[in-house]
This record gives sequence, C-alpha cells and structure tokens, in this order.
Amino acid sequence: MSVPDVPPPSYDEVVSSFNTKVGPNASPTELLAAASSLSEAEKSVLIDAAKNPATLTDEEKKKFAVGAAMSFSQPETVAALQESAALATQAVRAIDDMFVSLTQELTTLDQKYTSPVDGPFAPRLTVFATKYRETVRKSREVAVEIAVHAESFDKVLKQVVQSPNVTLDQKIGYTDGYIQQAEEIKGKSEAMEKGFHDLKDGFAVFTGSFQNWAADKKAQDEERLKNVMNEINRLNDKIRDITISLYTFGAIAAFSLPVTGVIAAMSGPAAPFVILGGCIVAGISVAIVVGLAAGLTAAKNEKGDREKEAANLRKDIEMIASTQANLKTLAENDLKIFSDNISVLVKTWTHCTADAVEVRKLLVDAKQTGLPLNLKTSLVWEIHTTSAVNVYNGMAKYLRAYAQDVISVNDIV
Repeated sequence: MSVPDVPPPSYDEVVSSFNTKVGPNASPTELLAAASSLSEAEKSVLIDAAKNPATLTDEEKKKFAVGAAMSFSQPETVAALQESAALATQAVRAIDDMFVSLTQELTTLDQKYTSPVDGPFAPRLTVFATKYRETVRKSREVAVEIAVHAESFDKVLKQVVQSPNVTLDQKIGYTDGYIQQAEEIKGKSEAMEKGFHDLKDGFAVFTGSFQNWAADKKAQDEERLKNVMNEINRLNDKIRDITISLYTFGAIAAFSLPVTGVIAAMSGPAAPFVILGGCIVAGISVAIVVGLAAGLTAAKNEKGDREKEAANLRKDIEMIASTQANLKTLAENDLKIFSDNISVLVKTWTHCTADAVEVRKLLVDAKQTGLPLNLKTSLVWEIHTTSAVNVYNGMAKYLRAYAQDVISVNDIV
C-alpha cells in the first residue's frame, strides 16, 4: 500500500510555528540556534519565499537599518566580528604557508626540467611572496589608522555634531578636519589596494604560464612513462623466456635424478647455481648456462632500472599535478579571502567619510539658511544619533583584532 504524498507546509504555517518556538524578544543568536531545528521542508519553504521578498515600507526600512546598526553594540555581534578577524588572520598565515610550500615544489621542478623563456618558476614566485607580505604589512598599518578614524566617528564626531555647546562653525571645522584625515588614509588605502590588485593580476598571469608549461611537461612525462612500462613488459617476457630455458636445460639433465628437490630448485632464483654445479661435476659445457645466467641477470637489472625510472616519473607527474592544484587554489580561493579582508578595510573608511561628508552638508545648509540643525533630515544621521548605535566602534574592534593578530604573523614571515 503506497503512502500518500504529504503536502509541504505553507509559508504562514512555517513562520507561525517558528515565531511560537522563539518567542517575541529572541536575540539573533537565539534565532540562529532555533533555525537549526527547522525541517528540510520548512527550510525549502523559506528559501523559496526569499526569492520573492515582500516590499518593505520606508518606515520598515528605517527600522531595519536602525536594528542592524544597533546590533554592532551587541556582544554576539562583537564576538562574530572577532571571529571574522581571526579567520582573516588565519587566511594570512595559510597563504604564506602556501607560498613557502609552493616555492619548495617549484624549486624541485626547476632543477628537474628546462625552464621556460621567462626563467625558473621558484624565483618568480618569491617576488609575489615578497609583494604579498608587503601588502599584509601595509594592511596592518592601515587597519590601525582606520580603526582610530572609525572610533573617533562614534566617540568624538557624533558628540561634537550633537553638542549644543559647540558652534556651527566649530562643528564644520571639526568635520572638515575629520574628512581631511580620511583623505590621508585614502591615499595609503588606495595604494595598498592597488598593490594587492597588481599582485593578483600578476599572479594570475604567472599561474597561467605555469599551467601551460606543466601541461606540456606532464604530457611528455606520461608518454615517457608509457614507453617505460612497455619496456618493463618486454623485459618481463625476456626474463620469463630465459628462466624457462634454464629450467628446461636443467630439468632434462637431471630428469633421472631421484632427488626431486633439485629439480624444484631449478625453477627459482638459485637455478643458475644449481645447474652450473651439476654441469661442472658432470663435465658438461657451461657456456649455454653461463650465457643464460648472464642474460637473466642483465634483464633483471635493467628491469629494476626501468622500475625506478617509472617510479620517478610517477612522482614527477604527481608533483606537477599537485603544484598545478596548489597554484590554482592560491589564485582562486586563498587570495580571494584576503581580498575580502582588504575590501572591509576600504569600505570602513569610505563609509565613515561618506557619513562625515553628509553631516557637513547638513551643517553648511543650517549655517546658510539660518535654520536650526536638524540631523533627522538625513536617514543616515537619524540612525547614527539613535541610542546604542555605534557601528564604526564595532568595526574598529574588528580592525584592531585583525591588526594585532597580523603582527604576530608578520614577525614570522
């Protein structure tokens, strides 16, 4: 008897059930923990609903922005930012370790193979590793400067702008100074960002050239391995034929012997010695046996050499493939993670500055019109002046954690 299909729950049913579980005042941590209890069917319903999200009203958008901004002051968000900073510095170390291991691999390949027109790979990779470490050093320094700049937004600029004891001219003057400081950071930040993008672009070209070179070398080694394996098969046939000849010769001579163990020994490694011993005592010519024994030894030695050659070729092919994969991972994954961290640095000072420029406009407008300063005419500043909103102070903690951890990495690399 077949089991009837159970229809999936509706969106409203899933939402109602989830809200009942978490209650009205759940924190983000509690909500995420509760999300793990959702069934696969419930998750599918919510994922499908997200493809066509409901349109928010202006008031809902404002409340969302305020809530998101307030979260930066919550312990769980601070902890998440600290964890993110730790992951960023782990990426810094992982990339450096990858440069070290790749340099060793490329040095080995440079010694084994003819270098391309552009020269050996290992010294060229070292240039990229040096540029990367310089970018890490600069990112640490810029992170500290941006952290100070971000903290002063929440701790000083906001207080100055809102203070009734500071004149409009003084507020404009302080805001101008804040923006000017951002311009100085901008120069360092953009230089760091450009240096990193140049590094990524150059490394992509380097990786591409290695992949092309490696593909050719790997194909050559695979063809050589194929030929060596054919040679090993030929030698196996030769060894078998010589062994059969030795056994046949000895068995015929010893056929009438009552000692069957002698005949058995003639098929093993001791065959030449047993047969020669019999020939010498019997006064039979040893020339044939000596020739067969010499041929057998030579064939076995040659087979051993070819097997070593095959093993080395396999090792070389594996090393080329491993280096190809590691370079691809470094170019497409690891450097991307570090790029995301560079992006956080740049975006933090950019948004700080943009918000300062916006409040300066409000200050200048108030001075020119003679009307009282009203920060709530700007959604950005309405959010910033909401109690418990300290977005940039939260980001500063992330930047300081990153800079502090990167110091220990730079001491080693």
